[in-house]
Amino acid sequence: MTKHSPLFRVVASIGLALGLVTGPAVGAPSARAVCISFIVERGDSWSLLAEYAGVGLSALLKANNATARTVILPGQSLCVPKGATFSRPGTSVEAEATAPKLVVPKVRLSAAESTAIIREIFPDKLERRALKIAKRESHLNHVAHSWCCLGLFQIYFGANKTFLGTLGITNASQLLDARTNATAAYAMYQRSGWAPWDVAQ
Repeated sequence: MTKHSPLFRVVASIGLALGLVTGPAVGAPSARAVCISFIVERGDSWSLLAEYAGVGLSALLKANNATARTVILPGQSLCVPKGATFSRPGTSVEAEATAPKLVVPKVRLSAAESTAIIREIFPDKLERRALKIAKRESHLNHVAHSWCCLGLFQIYFGANKTFLGTLGITNASQLLDARTNATAAYAMYQRSGWAPWDVAQ
């Protein structure tokens, strides 16, 4: 049973849930890390947690002896790198109640129209990968949204608010516009590669 096999992941997950010590666990903090710990919550990904810690993705992965493909589970304890802190944006019922209401576009684009927009914005050599991600994330439905993520590429507005602001995206509803969402996704790719979507697989 290799550490990348599905069976190993199941066993490791059970071990984490029960607090068992079965050797170096997947995602176990580095022995050299000064551990300011935090708990993984539903919907978290490595790139999102790096945003919360205010560090680069590679630094967070290194502090936890992990790679971008290491599976993390709700309830799991992880560490931030030495010198960093961890601050998770509020997700209380009160915060949700005061959050601006989404304005969903009345005009809905077809999957073919959304595809054409993605092809227009992403360079030819990136088109295929971009379309694959958009199909996986939203089924090419530009108004798809959940408690965290919006639009074609399911961009997390709250976690990327500062960066999105530099693109002129200051309201979550803007990400329900196909062209705006694809443009933001390409800008995120230019900043971090495919990592924001790869770690969510």
